[in-house]
Amino acid sequence: MRTRLSSLGWLLIAAGFVAIGAGWGGVQSTPVVAIQVSYLVSGGLVGIALVMLGLGLVRHDDVRTIRALAEELLDRVDDVAEDLASVRQAAEGGRPQGQRPPRAVRKAS
Repeated sequence: MRTRLSSLGWLLIAAGFVAIGAGWGGVQSTPVVAIQVSYLVSGGLVGIALVMLGLGLVRHDDVRTIRALAEELLDRVDDVAEDLASVRQAAEGGRPQGQRPPRAVRKAS
């Protein structure tokens, strides 16, 4: 289940690795340490920041997807519990088997 947020995260991760590679290439091209430090800061640190931001976006999207699937699973468990309760009540001579009790409203998290 890929969304725009997840796609943006993967794009930022790729851009981060490109920035790290560009910084490494700049460091390799010059023997002057002062210039190497500027390449390290501009390429390496910005690249790491982009990768971390991208990973955060991808993780956020994954957690949101897992939470939605867990909610769906809880709804199914509630349906099964209601069905079992109605079967038990019908077996004990209560309400007819096809009639379901009103559904309880769960608090949204």
